[in-house]
Amino acid sequence: METMLNQIIKCWEVIKEQGLAIFISDRFYLNREIIVTSKDLEKELDFSKIPEIGSLKFLEVSKENIDNYNFDYPMMSRKYLADRYIKMGYNGFYLLEGDTVLGDIWYSVPHK
Repeated sequence: METMLNQIIKCWEVIKEQGLAIFISDRFYLNREIIVTSKDLEKELDFSKIPEIGSLKFLEVSKENIDNYNFDYPMMSRKYLADRYIKMGYNGFYLLEGDTVLGDIWYSVPHK
């Protein structure tokens, strides 16, 4: 039920922002390609060395620390998605301006 609610919210946000014609044409576009990739981020990137740029900053979020923050999500669907990913045990990185989430990326930690 939660996934369906998130889909409804995403649809409403697309219609509100881009219009009904764009929403419908996006749903019927059939020439899509999906490329699955996997990369060990621990070996490639050190996120602790990313500097703050003006009022922008990166923050790693996980089940352990997300309750310590009060984020503002401009799009409700992003909040629902973030809640779902956290419940599934994913970790992520937020691009923040103040407490506003401008972007996010999620990853899973392999079992060791």
